[in-house]
Amino acid sequence: MKRSLLLISMVFISTLALYSQEFRPVGGNFTAETQFRPFNASPISLDYLRGRYFISDDMAIRTGLNIYMKTDKSTPENATGGNDEDKKSTTMFGLYPGIEKHFGDLPKLSPYIGVELIIGMKTSKEVYTDKSGTSNAETTSKGAWIDGSERGNFTLGLNLLIGTDFYFSENIYMGMEMGFGFQNVSNSKIEVEGTGQPTVTVSKKDSQMEIGINYVPAIRLGYAF
Repeated sequence: MKRSLLLISMVFISTLALYSQEFRPVGGNFTAETQFRPFNASPISLDYLRGRYFISDDMAIRTGLNIYMKTDKSTPENATGGNDEDKKSTTMFGLYPGIEKHFGDLPKLSPYIGVELIIGMKTSKEVYTDKSGTSNAETTSKGAWIDGSERGNFTLGLNLLIGTDFYFSENIYMGMEMGFGFQNVSNSKIEVEGTGQPTVTVSKKDSQMEIGINYVPAIRLGYAF
Protein backbone atom coordinates (compact mmCIF):
# COMPACT_ATOMS: atom_id res chain seq x y z
CA MET A 1 0.00 0.00 0.00
CA LYS A 2 2.79 2.38 0.94
CA ARG A 3 4.62 1.53 -2.26
CA SER A 4 1.50 2.29 -4.30
CA LEU A 5 1.04 5.63 -2.59
CA LEU A 6 4.71 6.43 -3.10
CA LEU A 7 4.50 5.57 -6.80
CA ILE A 8 1.35 7.68 -7.24
CA SER A 9 3.01 10.57 -5.43
CA MET A 10 6.12 10.32 -7.61
CA VAL A 11 4.04 10.31 -10.79
CA PHE A 12 2.02 13.28 -9.52
CA ILE A 13 5.11 15.26 -8.58
CA SER A 14 6.81 14.41 -11.91
CA THR A 15 3.71 15.55 -13.78
CA LEU A 16 3.67 18.85 -11.88
CA ALA A 17 7.37 19.32 -12.56
CA LEU A 18 6.87 18.68 -16.25
CA TYR A 19 3.87 21.01 -16.34
CA SER A 20 5.80 23.74 -14.62
CA GLN A 21 8.48 23.83 -17.29
CA GLU A 22 8.31 27.08 -19.22
CA PHE A 23 8.02 26.26 -22.93
CA ARG A 24 6.26 29.37 -24.25
CA PRO A 25 8.39 31.71 -26.40
CA VAL A 26 9.48 35.09 -25.09
CA GLY A 27 10.46 38.37 -26.70
CA GLY A 28 13.12 37.86 -29.35
CA ASN A 29 12.05 34.31 -30.27
CA PHE A 30 11.00 33.17 -33.74
CA THR A 31 8.54 30.43 -34.67
CA ALA A 32 8.13 28.63 -38.01
CA GLU A 33 5.17 26.39 -38.81
CA THR A 34 3.29 24.48 -41.45
CA GLN A 35 -0.01 22.60 -41.65
CA PHE A 36 -0.33 19.06 -40.32
CA ARG A 37 -3.15 16.73 -41.43
CA PRO A 38 -2.44 13.39 -39.70
CA PHE A 39 -5.01 11.38 -41.69
CA ASN A 40 -3.98 12.59 -45.16
CA ALA A 41 -1.76 10.66 -47.53
CA SER A 42 0.70 13.57 -47.28
CA PRO A 43 0.27 14.76 -43.68
CA ILE A 44 2.79 17.63 -43.86
CA SER A 45 1.70 20.45 -46.16
CA LEU A 46 4.49 22.62 -47.56
CA ASP A 47 2.31 24.87 -49.72
CA TYR A 48 1.51 27.06 -46.70
CA LEU A 49 4.21 28.34 -44.33
CA ARG A 50 4.04 30.86 -41.48
CA GLY A 51 6.67 32.65 -39.47
CA ARG A 52 6.37 34.76 -36.31
CA TYR A 53 8.68 37.07 -34.40
CA PHE A 54 7.87 37.85 -30.76
CA ILE A 55 8.55 41.54 -30.25
CA SER A 56 7.69 41.00 -26.56
CA ASP A 57 6.58 38.09 -24.38
CA ASP A 58 2.94 38.59 -25.37
CA MET A 59 3.09 40.26 -28.81
CA ALA A 60 4.15 38.71 -32.11
CA ILE A 61 4.22 39.88 -35.71
CA ARG A 62 3.51 37.18 -38.27
CA THR A 63 3.56 36.48 -41.98
CA GLY A 64 1.93 33.58 -43.80
CA LEU A 65 2.97 32.49 -47.28
CA ASN A 66 0.91 30.33 -49.59
CA ILE A 67 2.30 29.11 -52.92
CA TYR A 68 0.39 26.72 -55.17
CA MET A 69 1.33 25.59 -58.67
CA LYS A 70 -0.58 23.17 -60.87
CA THR A 71 0.29 22.02 -64.39
CA ASP A 72 -1.41 19.46 -66.58
CA LYS A 73 -0.32 18.20 -69.99
CA SER A 74 -2.38 15.72 -71.98
CA THR A 75 -2.62 14.40 -75.55
CA PRO A 76 -6.33 13.89 -76.34
CA GLU A 77 -7.23 11.95 -79.46
CA ASN A 78 -8.57 14.00 -82.37
CA ALA A 79 -10.98 13.20 -85.23
CA THR A 80 -8.23 11.88 -87.50
CA GLY A 81 -7.02 9.32 -84.98
CA GLY A 82 -3.99 11.36 -84.05
CA ASN A 83 -3.29 13.24 -80.85
CA ASP A 84 -3.63 16.90 -80.01
CA GLU A 85 -1.73 18.62 -77.22
CA ASP A 86 -3.27 20.36 -74.24
CA LYS A 87 -1.20 22.35 -71.72
CA LYS A 88 -2.81 23.84 -68.60
CA SER A 89 -1.19 25.82 -65.79
CA THR A 90 -2.30 27.63 -62.65
CA THR A 91 -0.22 29.57 -60.13
CA MET A 92 -1.47 30.98 -56.85
CA PHE A 93 0.43 33.22 -54.43
CA GLY A 94 -0.83 34.45 -51.07
CA LEU A 95 0.72 36.70 -48.42
CA TYR A 96 -0.83 37.15 -44.97
CA PRO A 97 0.95 39.68 -42.70
CA GLY A 98 -0.50 40.26 -39.23
CA ILE A 99 -0.03 40.66 -35.49
CA GLU A 100 -0.98 38.58 -32.42
CA LYS A 101 -1.67 39.38 -28.76
CA HIS A 102 -1.06 36.43 -26.40
CA PHE A 103 -2.73 36.00 -23.01
CA GLY A 104 -2.40 34.00 -19.80
CA ASP A 105 0.53 32.75 -17.80
CA LEU A 106 0.29 29.00 -18.37
CA PRO A 107 3.75 27.62 -19.21
CA LYS A 108 2.63 25.50 -22.18
CA LEU A 109 -0.69 26.90 -23.38
CA SER A 110 -0.68 30.24 -25.20
CA PRO A 111 -4.10 31.55 -26.36
CA TYR A 112 -4.14 34.64 -28.54
CA ILE A 113 -6.19 37.01 -30.64
CA GLY A 114 -4.94 38.75 -33.74
CA VAL A 115 -5.55 40.35 -37.09
CA GLU A 116 -4.11 39.61 -40.53
CA LEU A 117 -4.22 41.16 -43.98
CA ILE A 118 -5.11 38.89 -46.91
CA ILE A 119 -3.30 39.47 -50.21
CA GLY A 120 -3.68 36.83 -52.92
CA MET A 121 -3.14 36.47 -56.65
CA LYS A 122 -4.00 33.62 -59.00
CA THR A 123 -3.14 33.30 -62.72
CA SER A 124 -4.28 30.63 -65.17
CA LYS A 125 -3.57 29.75 -68.79
CA GLU A 126 -4.35 26.95 -71.23
CA VAL A 127 -2.93 26.28 -74.70
CA TYR A 128 -4.70 23.67 -76.86
CA THR A 129 -2.91 22.62 -80.08
CA ASP A 130 -5.08 20.97 -82.73
CA LYS A 131 -2.90 18.68 -84.87
CA SER A 132 -5.63 17.18 -87.03
CA GLY A 133 -5.03 19.50 -90.02
CA THR A 134 -2.07 20.16 -92.25
CA SER A 135 -0.78 22.75 -89.78
CA ASN A 136 -1.06 23.06 -86.05
CA ALA A 137 -3.81 25.41 -84.84
CA GLU A 138 -3.48 26.78 -81.32
CA THR A 139 -6.21 28.06 -79.04
CA THR A 140 -4.92 30.04 -76.05
CA SER A 141 -7.04 30.98 -73.07
CA LYS A 142 -5.74 33.54 -70.55
CA GLY A 143 -7.38 34.27 -67.21
CA ALA A 144 -8.88 30.79 -66.92
CA TRP A 145 -8.81 27.41 -68.60
CA ILE A 146 -10.82 26.96 -71.79
CA ASP A 147 -13.74 25.38 -69.89
CA GLY A 148 -13.84 28.40 -67.53
CA SER A 149 -12.37 26.61 -64.52
CA GLU A 150 -9.37 27.78 -62.45
CA ARG A 151 -10.22 31.41 -63.04
CA GLY A 152 -7.54 33.90 -62.08
CA ASN A 153 -8.18 36.59 -59.51
CA PHE A 154 -6.76 39.14 -57.08
CA THR A 155 -7.89 38.96 -53.45
CA LEU A 156 -7.65 41.59 -50.73
CA GLY A 157 -9.17 41.21 -47.27
CA LEU A 158 -8.87 41.32 -43.50
CA ASN A 159 -9.25 38.61 -40.84
CA LEU A 160 -9.89 38.83 -37.09
CA LEU A 161 -8.29 35.78 -35.48
CA ILE A 162 -8.54 33.63 -32.36
CA GLY A 163 -6.29 30.68 -31.68
CA THR A 164 -4.06 28.85 -29.26
CA ASP A 165 -0.65 27.16 -29.20
CA PHE A 166 0.19 24.14 -27.06
CA TYR A 167 3.91 23.56 -26.42
CA PHE A 168 4.18 19.84 -25.74
CA SER A 169 7.98 19.96 -25.92
CA GLU A 170 10.61 22.60 -25.29
CA ASN A 171 10.51 24.00 -28.83
CA ILE A 172 7.69 22.13 -30.58
CA TYR A 173 4.04 23.16 -30.53
CA MET A 174 0.69 22.39 -32.10
CA GLY A 175 -2.08 24.90 -32.56
CA MET A 176 -5.52 25.64 -33.92
CA GLU A 177 -6.88 28.89 -35.34
CA MET A 178 -10.08 30.30 -36.80
CA GLY A 179 -11.10 33.73 -37.97
CA PHE A 180 -13.89 36.03 -39.03
CA GLY A 181 -13.37 38.52 -41.79
CA PHE A 182 -14.06 39.75 -45.27
CA GLN A 183 -12.32 39.66 -48.60
CA ASN A 184 -12.90 41.19 -52.00
CA VAL A 185 -12.17 38.87 -54.92
CA SER A 186 -11.56 40.55 -58.28
CA ASN A 187 -11.85 37.93 -61.02
CA SER A 188 -9.59 38.21 -64.07
CA LYS A 189 -10.75 38.96 -67.59
CA ILE A 190 -10.87 35.78 -69.70
CA GLU A 191 -9.48 36.12 -73.23
CA VAL A 192 -9.32 33.43 -75.91
CA GLU A 193 -7.13 33.71 -78.99
CA GLY A 194 -6.90 31.26 -81.88
CA THR A 195 -4.36 30.92 -84.69
CA GLY A 196 -5.29 33.47 -87.33
CA GLN A 197 -8.24 34.65 -85.23
CA PRO A 198 -8.73 37.89 -83.27
CA THR A 199 -8.65 37.85 -79.48
CA VAL A 200 -12.11 37.40 -77.99
CA THR A 201 -13.06 38.49 -74.47
CA VAL A 202 -15.13 35.61 -73.12
CA SER A 203 -15.72 37.16 -69.70
CA LYS A 204 -15.04 40.65 -68.39
CA LYS A 205 -13.53 41.47 -65.03
CA ASP A 206 -15.93 41.23 -62.10
CA SER A 207 -15.69 41.18 -58.33
CA GLN A 208 -17.44 39.72 -55.30
CA MET A 209 -17.37 40.36 -51.56
CA GLU A 210 -17.14 37.43 -49.12
CA ILE A 211 -17.84 37.82 -45.38
CA GLY A 212 -17.90 35.07 -42.78
CA ILE A 213 -16.08 32.61 -40.56
CA ASN A 214 -13.05 30.87 -42.03
CA TYR A 215 -11.31 27.82 -40.68
CA VAL A 216 -8.53 25.60 -42.02
CA PRO A 217 -9.16 21.92 -41.10
CA ALA A 218 -5.53 21.29 -40.19
CA ILE A 219 -3.31 21.35 -37.12
CA ARG A 220 -0.60 24.00 -37.05
CA LEU A 221 2.70 22.28 -36.35
CA GLY A 222 5.60 24.54 -35.47
CA TYR A 223 9.03 25.00 -33.98
CA ALA A 224 10.24 27.86 -31.78
CA PHE A 225 13.84 29.05 -31.74
